Amino acid sequence: RVVTFQEHVQQLPGRYLAAYDLAQIERHLDIVEQRREDGDLAVHFEEHSDHTELVVCASDRHHLLANICGVLAVNDVDILRADVQTRDDDVVLDTFQITDIDGSASLQEWKKERLGQRLRQVLVDGLDVSELFDAYSSNWSRRTKDLPAREPMIDFENQVSDRYTVVDVETQNQAGVLYTITHCLGEMDFDIHMAIINTVADRATDAFYIVDDQGRKIVNYDTMETIRTRLAEGLSN
Repeated sequence: RVVTFQEHVQQLPGRYLAAYDLAQIERHLDIVEQRREDGDLAVHFEEHSDHTELVVCASDRHHLLANICGVLAVNDVDILRADVQTRDDDVVLDTFQITDIDGSASLQEWKKERLGQRLRQVLVDGLDVSELFDAYSSNWSRRTKDLPAREPMIDFENQVSDRYTVVDVETQNQAGVLYTITHCLGEMDFDIHMAIINTVADRATDAFYIVDDQGRKIVNYDTMETIRTRLAEGLSN
């Protein structure tokens, strides 16, 4: 177990050890093993006083984070925070702090079961989450609050990481906003290796660590402007 622990930690970014304590890492090891046994997907829920923690473990693939965010959105689950970690062997550990649509910290058992089933249908069986999202988003007018519209702020940082370009997005929190961002980046063939997502009140402040389809940082100014424009258009619709 000690060797497995060391191998697990060594395959993750240095910030992983700072973000999680020993008990959480041990739980992650169990979830990684569960994924191996259950056919390339493990879903784990842990209830806390002010939120439910959802851990999704799967093999890295195109649109993975967008697909998870889409499933959560169409099932009326709000994401407060998310931490996306990709091991060097392409095993992904995505940890979400979530609440029910009504603000409840815990999810009812039937909703947990439905989330697990839908995540497997999308991530393993190939169900197209964009169709679910497009069909369900017509119901979201009831969730829209009368808040003053604010333009999203999108910035790029290439000094934070040697391997990745960081895309910082600050925008008004609304139903499906994380799906919109992650789907848009995926459609432009950018790979999200890590994401730090934080939602406070009506504002979402997110950082996405990305590379292009060749595994390179984004250094071309025109490419950055294209990303900025596409994200701004998607978030304003």
